[in-house]
Amino acid sequence: MRFQTPLVPATLIRRYKRFLADCRLDDGREITAHCANPGSMMGLAEPGTKIWLEPNDDPKKKLKFSWRLVDHKNGHFTGVDTAVPNRVLGADPEMPLARISDSFEDVLNHFRGLRCLLHVTREDWEDGYNLATLEAMACGMPVVSLANHTSPLTDGVDGFVSD
Repeated sequence: MRFQTPLVPATLIRRYKRFLADCRLDDGREITAHCANPGSMMGLAEPGTKIWLEPNDDPKKKLKFSWRLVDHKNGHFTGVDTAVPNRVLGADPEMPLARISDSFEDVLNHFRGLRCLLHVTREDWEDGYNLATLEAMACGMPVVSLANHTSPLTDGVDGFVSD
């Protein structure tokens, strides 16, 4: 995934008030970053998690960093900016890197590299073999799910399972 500026590695100290995250940069500085995700981010916002921040020099913005990715330390990442998946594909004159897809395979390749399925339905509400989970697995999309004894996921192998 491409960002407008190179990302900076950091360690999450805490996330609070839905849109703020205290982080420690690799040089030891502690900063507050914007988190463009109002959801709970269950399993993605644990203190000590390695994350990636995008710096900005916009004088209109109070915070000089925005949280973009969670690093799962196994080559997998989760994007936390809820606006990014909606703006990557398609014609958006405000995004220099946006482009129209040229084929269905191109769309699948983007989904495989840019998104994950966050499956948070409780076990007592469904059988675990949610069709969206199976479709995501079939195209190689990362899946993050709540624990469910009937789920087809194996934690750390073909997805991530949280208690």
